[in-house]
Amino acid sequence: MSVRLKILVLGIVLIPWLETFAGSGLEVVKWGSENEYHDVNVGALPPVNISSDNGKFTIVYGDKVKEAQVEILEYGRVVYTDVDKFPCNTSVTYKLMNAIPGSTYLVRIKTDGVVRAMEEVSVDE
Repeated sequence: MSVRLKILVLGIVLIPWLETFAGSGLEVVKWGSENEYHDVNVGALPPVNISSDNGKFTIVYGDKVKEAQVEILEYGRVVYTDVDKFPCNTSVTYKLMNAIPGSTYLVRIKTDGVVRAMEEVSVDE
């Protein structure tokens, strides 16, 4: 086996391992609360509402959501996943920390297995 081929094989083998160190370094802080409305006829319609502001986004779930999955994507790659069982009638806020200033992340929210909302979240600072 030639030296070039050995180096190529070594590079291919090491790429997935090196990607773990070259990751985004993104940290996510999460906190939640129960929504202020208690009337099941009032609330987030459709089942999910999302709003964002400079590296922070809030998701409001309607009262019929049984399971929610939040994915944060960077350059098309999922860098964070969070699953909540029975998040009905709650608000959940996420803050992106240690992000590269000027970067944009895509937030994808699935409820009960269906993508319900997508939002771009920019980090200015």
